[in-house]
Amino acid sequence: LSKGRKYYVRGYAVADDNIVYGNVVEFTSKGSKPPVLLGFSPKVASWGDTITITGQNFSVSSTKNVVKFDASTAIFIDASSDIIRVKVPYDIHNELATISIVESGTGHTSTLPTNFQLLAPIVTSVTPSSAPTETTVVIEGRYLASTKKRVFFNDKEGTIVNTTLTSITCNVPAGLPSGFVTLK
Repeated sequence: LSKGRKYYVRGYAVADDNIVYGNVVEFTSKGSKPPVLLGFSPKVASWGDTITITGQNFSVSSTKNVVKFDASTAIFIDASSDIIRVKVPYDIHNELATISIVESGTGHTSTLPTNFQLLAPIVTSVTPSSAPTETTVVIEGRYLASTKKRVFFNDKEGTIVNTTLTSITCNVPAGLPSGFVTLK
């Protein structure tokens, strides 16, 4: 309820084909309590994983309480007055992110004191394991879902051709020296 706004309510009863209405009652709202964040789990997860946030005074509407990981809006799953479940947004790229809830309409923001930790990408294989420059390679692994991904061979950025949740296909950049290079 918005603070200072007048609301009108009345009760009613339904019996068979009859509806009986009570008197209209007017009141001015003193406002609702802002959401209070108490905790979340799991503390470490990857893009698209489900996070459960516990607290008080949550709205069950996805439009009333907007969950943010830093500046990125989480994907709403469901909520009750004391639990909100969201998916980690795909566009965060900081290893540590602050989780907050912004109450639409009032702008109240509540922030958790503990940061969420994003699982870093894990590379399990590169195919082929040896290739000349300007060749296409496939990097496979876990936690590769970020929309902000970039691939570097030493300090030169490769061109990404295709991505999935578990692989990145990219071209090896020109101008690399012969021998081993560092893949980031």
